[in-house]
Amino acid sequence: MKQTQIIETTQAIEELFKITMRLYWDYINALEELSKRVPDSHIGLLETLNTHMQDVQEALQHDIGVFDKAINEDLEEVNKIRENLKIQEIYNTLNK
Repeated sequence: MKQTQIIETTQAIEELFKITMRLYWDYINALEELSKRVPDSHIGLLETLNTHMQDVQEALQHDIGVFDKAINEDLEEVNKIRENLKIQEIYNTLNK
């Protein structure tokens, strides 16, 4: 791979990382705000939100691992990074 392609790929991955982390940050903050507004008497909803928050945090850790692996592996892994991220699954779930 040429030096310019490597630089472009690296910049694209950096931008994807920033976008992905921003989406997680915004989503986790929104879940936290929502859980603060739910009355304590709505135990079922609070448990559902808590479970979902744990799922999102696990997905975040997974996606950070995907980026770490891509950084430490060869460029083939970098090119496959989008298909390995879980943020898309969260997005699809929200749009159901």
